[in-house]
Amino acid sequence: MCAFVTLNKKITYLLIAVSELVTQKLERKQQKLNDHTERLQRLRSSLNELRSERLQIETDLQRRTRLEETKDELTSSNETLDCEILVSSLFSDVCEWLSCFSHIMLLTLRSVEVFLCCSSVFVKY
Repeated sequence: MCAFVTLNKKITYLLIAVSELVTQKLERKQQKLNDHTERLQRLRSSLNELRSERLQIETDLQRRTRLEETKDELTSSNETLDCEILVSSLFSDVCEWLSCFSHIMLLTLRSVEVFLCCSSVFVKY
């Protein structure tokens, strides 16, 4: 019976040792699982940040495209207005020259009339 008790104690110690080993392994595996879960959470968070940045970049690119289109439209409109201003300025210059020319012609005609009038008076005398 003494051998049985000793054997029983040894088995009990062995079971306790195996139980402690299993518990230690389970704790290590649980810690690894926790570490991996935390890492996965950080990676998910990083992925969400990258998606947010990508969305912001896409939005900025769309805005840039719209601004470039607006710039092109305004540039074209500005060029058209520059041409209209130039034509208007030229037209104004031509009108001023025509007015001066008309005035000169009028003065010339009056001078000719005066000359003719004076000549005819001079011829009579």
